Amino acid sequence: MFLVSPAIPKIVETFGKKRAYVAAGVVTALGAVGIALTPPSVLALALVFFAVYGAGIAAVQNLIFALQADTVEYGEWETGVRTEGSNYAVLSFSRKVGQGIGGGLAAFGIGVGGYVAGAAMQSPGALDVIRYLTGFGPAVFVGIGAAIMLAYPLTEERFGEVVRQIAFRRAERGRTRDQVPQSDG
Repeated sequence: MFLVSPAIPKIVETFGKKRAYVAAGVVTALGAVGIALTPPSVLALALVFFAVYGAGIAAVQNLIFALQADTVEYGEWETGVRTEGSNYAVLSFSRKVGQGIGGGLAAFGIGVGGYVAGAAMQSPGALDVIRYLTGFGPAVFVGIGAAIMLAYPLTEERFGEVVRQIAFRRAERGRTRDQVPQSDG
């Protein structure tokens, strides 16, 4: 996160938020699949895939917040009402629900895979299930997110137009208020 975060503004400037998010999702999924498929005996390769996965997921996490700000502007453009507090509350709530569900599914999955709590050693089958869930689980969900982002309607150009229209509307409202006689109260 500390290495990737400073690079996000330049990545967004170069590629745009949508393309950057899709690319970060693909990098994350590739790293996760590599984690799942790396044999336990090849630790160095597993660490490389964990680094790729970590860089990808750090970018995804940063870009979620960059895209969240765009949805606030889009919502104001669409409805005339600015609801950033509600938008951020929904994002926070949905992330927490997702983390809770994900954690529960992971615990269920390793239990089904033969994990025995407190055991000094886990069976090879249980270790395989842990590796598969650690890799394929995130790959599937991040892949779904990247696929959904392909349909995301806000390109950088479209977002620029939305922001310009919001500024124009605000300026028009300001002029209208200035032209209406104000009562003395």
